[in-house]
Amino acid sequence: MRNLISNEFQDTPQDQQDFLEENKGLLCELDNTWGEAVKGDWNAHTISRMQYLLHQLINTSNVMGYTKTEMAARDLKETLEETSIFQQAQAQVQELETEFEMLWQVIRTEKPISDAPDNTEQDNGSSVENGQRSHQLIYIAEDESNKAEKLADQISYFGYQVKTFTDLQTLKKTVAENEPKTILLDIAFPDHPTAGLETAKEILNTHPQIPVIFLSTESKIETRLQAVKAGGIAYFTKPVDIGTVIDTLDQNTGGKNNSSPYRVLLIEDSRFQATFYARKLQYAGMQTRILTNPMQIIETLEDFNPDLILLDMYMPVASGMELAKVIRQVETYLSIPIVFLSAETDKTKQLEAMKLGGDDFLDKSIKPEHLITAITSRASRYRELRSMMMRDSLTDLLNHTTIKERLEREMLRANRNDLEMTYAMIDIDHFKQVNDTYGHAAGDRVLKSLSRLLTQRLRRTDIIGRYGGEEFAIILPGTSINNALKVMEELREGFANLRHQAEDEEFSVTWSCGIASYAGFPTPGQISEAADTALYMAKREGRNQTICADFIQP
Repeated sequence: MRNLISNEFQDTPQDQQDFLEENKGLLCELDNTWGEAVKGDWNAHTISRMQYLLHQLINTSNVMGYTKTEMAARDLKETLEETSIFQQAQAQVQELETEFEMLWQVIRTEKPISDAPDNTEQDNGSSVENGQRSHQLIYIAEDESNKAEKLADQISYFGYQVKTFTDLQTLKKTVAENEPKTILLDIAFPDHPTAGLETAKEILNTHPQIPVIFLSTESKIETRLQAVKAGGIAYFTKPVDIGTVIDTLDQNTGGKNNSSPYRVLLIEDSRFQATFYARKLQYAGMQTRILTNPMQIIETLEDFNPDLILLDMYMPVASGMELAKVIRQVETYLSIPIVFLSAETDKTKQLEAMKLGGDDFLDKSIKPEHLITAITSRASRYRELRSMMMRDSLTDLLNHTTIKERLEREMLRANRNDLEMTYAMIDIDHFKQVNDTYGHAAGDRVLKSLSRLLTQRLRRTDIIGRYGGEEFAIILPGTSINNALKVMEELREGFANLRHQAEDEEFSVTWSCGIASYAGFPTPGQISEAADTALYMAKREGRNQTICADFIQP
C-alpha cells in the first residue's frame, strides 16, 4: 500500500501541515499496520493496534477542529470493531480498504472549522506561583500627617504600597494620574467637617471603580449614612483596628494569598493534546502539569499536589479507569476530583469509568469555556472541603496535623530533587499576659494579624500552619538557613512594630523563633525537634529573637 505521509501533502496549507506533522508517526504506523494486515498478518493484536491508533487520531482531530477526519476515523474504528479475525472475505477487506482510502482523502483535503479552538494563547498560569506578593497601591488622606504616616507604616507591613496625603486637591490630582487600588479617606478636614465626603463624590464620579474607605472620630448613624451615600464601602472609627482594615483591603484588592490558582494535573499520552488543554486552562488563570507516563502518577501527585486530575480514558500503559483505581487506593487522594476527558461516546463505558473512581466525564468536543467552568466548579468544591478538614478555623492556616504531613512531604521532595529547605517555629511572647490584660478577643485579633502578616509577606510556595495555641510553623522550600534567618528576622521586626487595638488602648506584641535546615537535620522528627529546641532557647535568652539550630554549638 502507498506511503501516504510523504511528498503528496507538501503543498497543503500550513494548518494542515501542522496537523500532519503532529500525527505523522501515528498515520505512518496506521498505514503500515493496515499494509501488514492486507498481506495476511490478520490477528487480534493487529486489529487492536489499529483501533488504538484510530482512537488517537479521533482525539487529535477533535482538538484541532478536523471534524470530517474525526468522523471518517470513527467510522473506520467501528468497522474494525465489527470485523472478525476469522473472517477475511473479500467483501470485508474491500469495505475496510474503501474506508481507509476515504480517511486519507479527507485528511488530504479538509480544513479545520473556523471556530475551532487554537493553541496560541499565552501560558500565564504559573506566573503567580513563585515570589513575593505583588504590592497593591493604597492612598491615605488624613489632615494630620503624623497619623497618616503611622497608619501607612502599619498597612505597609502587610505588603501594601502606601502613599499619604494631607491635601485633598493633591489627592484628586494624583488619582487622575495614577489610580490606587483603594483610598482610605478621613471625613473631616480643617477647611470643612465633611470635606472628605465631598472629595469622595468627586473622585467616584470619574473613577467609580476605586473602593473608598472612610475614617472618622464620629460613630453617629447620621455620619455613617452620609458616608454610604458618598459611595464608601466601609467606615472605621478612630483609632482604627489594623487587623480589620487589612481584612477589608484584602477583600477589595484580591490581596489574600489563599486565592492561589487551581492546580490541574493532565494525564494524557498525547503531549500535543495535553498541551492544548493545558494552555486553555492556563489562560483562565490555572496552574497545570502534564503527565504522559502513567507509571509516574504517585510521585507526580506528591510533588504537584493538584486540586483536580484531568484524565484520558485510553492510554497504552494503563487505561484511565485502571489509573483512577490506583489513585483511589491511596488514602490521601480518595477525595481528589478525577474528571475523564475522552472521545469515548459510549454512555455505558462512561458510566463504568465514573463507577470506578471518576467524578465526571467530559467529551473532548467540549468547548474550552465549558471545560473551564466544569473544572473550576469541581476544584472549588474540593478546596472548600479540603479547607474545612485541613485548616484552623480562626487563622485559616493549616492545622497541626496537616502542617506535620506537609513537612514530611516537603522533606521527601527536597531529598528526591536535592533541594534546600528550612523549617521555622514561632511562639508569641507573653501571650497569656495579652489575654489576661486585654481579653481573649484581643488575643484572637493578634493571632489573626500574625497569620495575615505571614501569609502576605511570605511566598506562595512557603507553607504556613498554626501548630497549636500561639505557636506557628513555617516550611520554606528551596531556602538556605541564612536566607531563612534573614526572612524571619524581617518578619519578626515588622510584627513587633504593629500596633494592636483593645478598646481605647494600643499595645504591641513580639515573637520568638527557632529555625533548622534540612541539610543539618534530614528527617521530619530531627528538624522539628531542632527548630523547637532553638525556639525555646530564644525564649530563655530574652525572647523577641531568632535562633538557628544549625549554628548552636553541640
